Amino acid sequence: MSNKQSGQHQAWASGDAADEYFRRNRPKLNADESPARSTLLYAGYLKSGDRVLEIGTANGWVLEQLRRLTGCEPYGMDPSHEAVADGRIRHPALQLSVGTADKIDYPDAFFQAVLFGFCLYLLDRTLLMRAVAESDRVLCDSGRLMITDFDPVTPHRRPFMHQKGTWSYKMQYPALWLGNPGYILAEKISYSHHGDTFHPDASERVASWILLKRNEDAYPEQL
Repeated sequence: MSNKQSGQHQAWASGDAADEYFRRNRPKLNADESPARSTLLYAGYLKSGDRVLEIGTANGWVLEQLRRLTGCEPYGMDPSHEAVADGRIRHPALQLSVGTADKIDYPDAFFQAVLFGFCLYLLDRTLLMRAVAESDRVLCDSGRLMITDFDPVTPHRRPFMHQKGTWSYKMQYPALWLGNPGYILAEKISYSHHGDTFHPDASERVASWILLKRNEDAYPEQL
C-alpha cells in the first residue's frame, strides 16, 4: 500500500477526518429539516420493519428521517466518534456504531437495505472492493442498495479540500455492483453538489441510485 493510500485510510479510519467533517457540517445535519430529494427517493423503496444500514451516517440524521417516513428499523455506522455520540443522544431510536465500510460487523443477509451516504468517494482505493463485498454480504436477496455520490463522466481524483493529503475519488460507483447480474438499476435521480439543478462542472454532479439485488433470478435456466 502506498503512503498516499495509507494516509487516506488512516485519516478516515482513525476518526480524525470524520470528526472534523462532523464539526464543520454539524449545523446542517438536522433530522427536523425537510427531507432531501435523495431521502424521499430512498423512502419510496422502504417499508415498515425493514432493517436499513447507512454507511457514513454521521449523526444519523438521514436515518432518523427515513425512520419517521417509513417505520424502518435503522442502523448506522460512521468513523466519527463525535458524530456517533451526538446521534445516540439526538436519535435514541437509531442503532449507531463506529466503523468503516470495509468491515461491517453484522451477519450475512441481515439487512433489507444498505445505503452508502455520500462516502464512497473518500474510501481508500485499496479497500474499495472490500466495501463492495461487505455490503453485498450483509444485504439480503431482493434487498435494495442505495448510493449517493458524485456522478462524473469519467473516473478521476482531486485533492480533498478539507483534509490535507487525502483525495476525493469520483467515478460511477454503481458500476461496481452492476457488473454483477445479481444487481439491476431501479432508479436514478441527478442533481448537483450545490443544489437540485444541473452543474456545468462534471466533477460537481451528484446522483442517487437505487439498485435491486436479485441473485435468485440473475441466471435463468436455459432449456
